[in-house]
Amino acid sequence: MSEVNSGLPGVGGVPWGSHFCQLYEGRDDLVEVLVPFFKAGIEADERCLWITAEPFGVDDATAALKSAVADLDGRLARKQIEIIDHRAWYQGGRSVDDVVDAWLGHEADALARGYRGLRLAGNTSWIDPSNAQAFAAYEAAANAHFAPRRIVALCSYCLARRAAVDFVDAVSNHHFAIRRRDQRWERIDGAAVVSATGSLRPVEPVRREDSAETPPKTPPKTLGDVLYAASKAVVPEAEWRRSCTRSPRAINSPCRRSTSARIAPSSR
Repeated sequence: MSEVNSGLPGVGGVPWGSHFCQLYEGRDDLVEVLVPFFKAGIEADERCLWITAEPFGVDDATAALKSAVADLDGRLARKQIEIIDHRAWYQGGRSVDDVVDAWLGHEADALARGYRGLRLAGNTSWIDPSNAQAFAAYEAAANAHFAPRRIVALCSYCLARRAAVDFVDAVSNHHFAIRRRDQRWERIDGAAVVSATGSLRPVEPVRREDSAETPPKTPPKTLGDVLYAASKAVVPEAEWRRSCTRSPRAINSPCRRSTSARIAPSSR
């Protein structure tokens, strides 16, 4: 598939099927990344879906994007872009399957309406740390099913709300990550992980065929757990770019059959 403009310095063009994440420190970081990300999508005639959470909610996001896109009101009216609060989108405990199916349904609708594809973003600040593993299963499922689609997805993770291991999971469940370093945004590919201090620690790539272990005597509770374990394999950039050119039929998708893991909000 052809590449699309991410709108982000240091990232540039990405292939359809890209699923990457932003590691941010505060509201200003969200503005600096998400506004140009969606501006580029609107200008490229893509359907856009923005799922917001604190500290950058629906009203703030709409106002910020309006300052960058002159005719935003008209595009909102005809639903080229929708800006939705996370509570309305996730509806208090939708399953992994339900959420992934909803994204794919929006992509199908976008193509049916003549848009080039679907551009989406969501802020994960509302996820309670105790539910991080369930959310990791969702991210792994999304990563697998977005790959052959005309979708570009960006997930935002707050550095202040996650332990170091959560950021390792975040990067490994996405094609790459971006984070601010020395007043500029840098790209972290699959061959690096984020340490507790925020520095980069290179690791040896793990080949998927070498990552399989002897099956446990007790099977995992859900297929989401299987996805979570499988996501530990690091996929270099060249491989994920190839994966974005595969047809939907090339994706083996047992995770879509009965994943019972649910995405629950913070109780706070």
